[in-house]
Amino acid sequence: MTTELIEMSPVFGLMISLLTGFGLGLAFFWGLWLTVRSLGEARHPGLRVAVSLLLRLALAVAGLLWLVRLAGLGGGLAGALGFTLARWVVARHARPRTPEREPGT
Repeated sequence: MTTELIEMSPVFGLMISLLTGFGLGLAFFWGLWLTVRSLGEARHPGLRVAVSLLLRLALAVAGLLWLVRLAGLGGGLAGALGFTLARWVVARHARPRTPEREPGT
């Protein structure tokens, strides 16, 4: 039924693909952020980074391949765009806050 819905409304299918890619990107980059933040207290930081990378890559690749299979190449591209937008959002929100300077200092 899902593929019939996408075939009847290509714009709806692209929007769902974009949102799915965005969700995959949020999970990927949020996981990266959590991994980097936890490296200070890790007993084996290299192992933590490697396991995190493998899990995040498996999720992202499986999700994007599923999108391509379900919605075609256009859906896969929309998912990749959503993934990239999520990177931008996480990068903007994960920055450390810098205190505002008073004028004249």
